[in-house]
Amino acid sequence: MSALSVALVLVLGFLLFLLGHYLGHRFAHRPLMKTSYEAHAIGHHRLYTAEQPETPTYVHARHHYVIDYMLGIPSFVLLFLLLPTWVFLVIFAETLLLWQTVAWLHVAIHTSNHWVNRLSIGRTNKRLHLLHHEDMTVNFGFLIYPYDRLFGTFRSLSSTLDDTKSTNLSNVGRTISSQR
Repeated sequence: MSALSVALVLVLGFLLFLLGHYLGHRFAHRPLMKTSYEAHAIGHHRLYTAEQPETPTYVHARHHYVIDYMLGIPSFVLLFLLLPTWVFLVIFAETLLLWQTVAWLHVAIHTSNHWVNRLSIGRTNKRLHLLHHEDMTVNFGFLIYPYDRLFGTFRSLSSTLDDTKSTNLSNVGRTISSQR
């Protein structure tokens, strides 16, 4: 195992994590799996709206665990079966670290007066994430948005909200109620 091999596996792990996060977040906005949809698209987005994006302390919704475990466990089982053990262990460890980092930064974005939001990168990412709270069809990624750019779901800070694409949260709630 060379340093180049480890570096390539770390890059692969990072890209897989970003893809998993993107797909998991995008999946959570589809009513295919009622539990994740209700927990995230309804629960989290009702709690943290575009008008009220933060609270003095973060109110943790169960949506993180529902999505992460529903998609994460089968993904890791598949990777374990397909990859050499050392590659799997590196990607698994990297994913756990990245998952905790993203979760912590997500808490910071939704917590008023968090020190991360005083940093330039924190303010930029907060604004990009809040665009997602205005329009639940954009910016599913976090921190960097390669897959949003690739799949056409990225909305920059300079763009304006297209009213025809905006998702009204009260309509989302009615959609869930009508599916029961």
